[in-house]
Amino acid sequence: MENSRRSQGKALPWLALGLVLTGSAIIYCWNLDYGLPFFPRSDEVHCVPYTLTEGQNVKFYNFRYPGLSKKIYYIPKLIAGWDSDSPHIVLAARYVSVLFSLFSLLTFFVLARSLIPRHGDWIALAGTVGLATHPLFVASARSALAESILLCFLLWLFLAIVRFIEKPGRRRLLLAAVLLGLLVGAKYSGVFLSVALATAVFMHRRYDLRRAFVDFAAVGTVVTAAFVVTTPRALLYPQRFLNDFLWNNKHYAAGHPGLPTDGVWLDYVQSLGVLPVVLGCLSLPLWYRQHPRSFTVLVPWALLYFVKLSGYRMGFERNMLIVVPVLFLAACFAMSSPGPFPPRWGKLLFLAFFAVALAGQASLAYRHGYWHDRPSTLDVGYREINDHIPRRATVWRSMYTPPIHPPRARVGTNLDRDVVEAFVRGEIEYVVLSESFTRRIRPGTFGYETGLELLERLEEAGELTLHIADSSELIGPGIRVYRSSLAPRDQ
Repeated sequence: MENSRRSQGKALPWLALGLVLTGSAIIYCWNLDYGLPFFPRSDEVHCVPYTLTEGQNVKFYNFRYPGLSKKIYYIPKLIAGWDSDSPHIVLAARYVSVLFSLFSLLTFFVLARSLIPRHGDWIALAGTVGLATHPLFVASARSALAESILLCFLLWLFLAIVRFIEKPGRRRLLLAAVLLGLLVGAKYSGVFLSVALATAVFMHRRYDLRRAFVDFAAVGTVVTAAFVVTTPRALLYPQRFLNDFLWNNKHYAAGHPGLPTDGVWLDYVQSLGVLPVVLGCLSLPLWYRQHPRSFTVLVPWALLYFVKLSGYRMGFERNMLIVVPVLFLAACFAMSSPGPFPPRWGKLLFLAFFAVALAGQASLAYRHGYWHDRPSTLDVGYREINDHIPRRATVWRSMYTPPIHPPRARVGTNLDRDVVEAFVRGEIEYVVLSESFTRRIRPGTFGYETGLELLERLEEAGELTLHIADSSELIGPGIRVYRSSLAPRDQ
């Protein structure tokens, strides 16, 4: 009888995990065809073998993204035999992202319960729920981007490294090296995890430098080989690979012209969530106290990653996704902390804050339209703008606006006084601006003090002919279309 109760007690957390995974799958798959067939997310076309219609072709084989994510997203197209312009390719790739995100949740649960000594199953389940409802995680699960695949391999690597530091062995070390190579093959930012694996090797061989050197050489060889398997064209076109690899670093370091270059670290903190960041940071000492070896391996790389990316002049919120599991692992250690510190009232207060954080990030994900079927201004704008602007017109458009299909001529990407003056003279007939772009113009950029001054100048030289505004029915930045007063009426 007692054994039966114990077996039931062990099965309950797994049953609860099954419910969490099922609920997550339903939420992530809800209205997953958003934006299709008109407007997939702009970065999706860099990871998915999808060709936009009417000449908007994207070079699938470039090295700005490594090859593993592309190959994984290519599998549905290969099996189904779809044409390159079929929107089914993007939708199938999004389902692949959902699948990898569910694997990430399962791996996080296994990892957390292996590290947590007290009440590990239920605490790991709480951390899994936190990860599953985080806005960055939800957004990546519902997009065909490299981040969902990256996070899955990252958690597999975490698990392999933890198993290695608990029971060192050559096979476990080489398995971790293979996963690191695949991780870098999913996205270049995975190279920061080399710090974690190197730390694990050094902790194991710190008293035997000769064997440490052999292990480092073996790990480096295996990581390189695994990466080459994911991106073999790097061997065929080494110069192009190097240029594209360095382009990413230069792109982040230079930033987008006209957009703010300070406060990137604050944007990252906001994307992670203030409460999860505060709770995670306060929990780090408790993690170190309970499991110092895993803390030494899994935390420093995340701090280095955050500091490095915060030093760039621009960044994308989704870059912080791989830091989210570290925060929730720290929170799990706080919930399982034994002894008088923190006291019982402190644990209850922590649990209350944790519950508030979960509710807050779930609400944020809902408001951003990740969980339901609110269309975005980009989706609506794709159809309305291309129907509104005459064929053969000359168009300039800012960032954060839908693509303009040929035969309309697109002029440049950087806005300056020359562009506006060409609009005044009628040489540029239409200007498409995102309100997100104009709000973020720094004083003095492009020769204008504010984005409002730019709008006033455009309205003086033309007229606002189409305005797609953010509303309770639409999400995303508002979009304005200005028509030059000298542009011909009929084209």
